[in-house]
Amino acid sequence: MADLEELYREIILDHYRSPRNRGELESPPAHRVEGFNPLCGDEVVVSLLVEDGKLADLKVGVEVFVQSRVTDGTALAKHVLVVPAAAAS
Repeated sequence: MADLEELYREIILDHYRSPRNRGELESPPAHRVEGFNPLCGDEVVVSLLVEDGKLADLKVGVEVFVQSRVTDGTALAKHVLVVPAAAAS
């Protein structure tokens, strides 16, 4: 269990040092959605670029606590970039 916890820590630190899919895409042509959680103060902006009916790019902008910040774009992109654009709308 200690090895798994260490691996988890290393992955979190790597994503904190080298964020993936962070930022925003120019809107338009990208679709932009904002979200805010008043309970914890998290703010999220998701930008999606659709080309030829397929999701071409994804960026996530966040203002949150450290754990969410380092995993935001990477985790979301892994799941969203494989979804057909029709399913995302």
